[in-house]
Amino acid sequence: RRCPPRRRVCRRRPSRGFTMDMLRAVCAIPNGARVGAHTWHAESPITILVTDLMCFLLRTGFRLAEVAARSSGEIKYLTRANLTAVVKGVPYVDPSPEVLRSMSAGDYFLVTPPRSKTDEWGEIHCPFPCTLMYSDDPLNPARRLRDAELRAPCRGEARTTTPLFARPGGVLLTHSYMDPILSSVLTYTIGREDAAKYSWHSFRIGLACALRAAGCPPDVVQLIC
Repeated sequence: RRCPPRRRVCRRRPSRGFTMDMLRAVCAIPNGARVGAHTWHAESPITILVTDLMCFLLRTGFRLAEVAARSSGEIKYLTRANLTAVVKGVPYVDPSPEVLRSMSAGDYFLVTPPRSKTDEWGEIHCPFPCTLMYSDDPLNPARRLRDAELRAPCRGEARTTTPLFARPGGVLLTHSYMDPILSSVLTYTIGREDAAKYSWHSFRIGLACALRAAGCPPDVVQLIC
């Protein structure tokens, strides 16, 4: 006798959408504040990593899984090779520090999506890169990517394996490392009870909500997010 298939039950808590106001609150955390296991300082590697990643995810809708390591060891995370700088109309897949320093309003980065669980062979999203326009706003993700490239230059073939976001020393990100950090940061800014309602997926939700509020058609929102 064949048994009916068991229904899969999703135990993940529903997440709320992250907002720009929440991002600004994170960036307003004072130097010296104790945030979880870390002492917050604007120039510390962990603070820069968290702020860079938040700015990036809120504007692109990438999943944390697309910037973190896989247990299989496959490179399905964003690397420096996924980044193209377009400066004065000229695309640079391996931009020099001089080119990066010359970026100004009107220039931008193209971010090519990696393979993911919804696009295993790179046939759906990979042909459509994200466009991040450059500005001098401290929370502008293109500016922060530019600054990250200048802090840790990476040229040539090494760009294909160097993660776009990494822990100090170039160590790959993992969910087990990043999840507690997000919880600690949001516990500091909005309190423990509300912090439990958010996850890294909240940045994707926040972008989808912002796009819909701006009148973006649902099918386009679905393609982006």
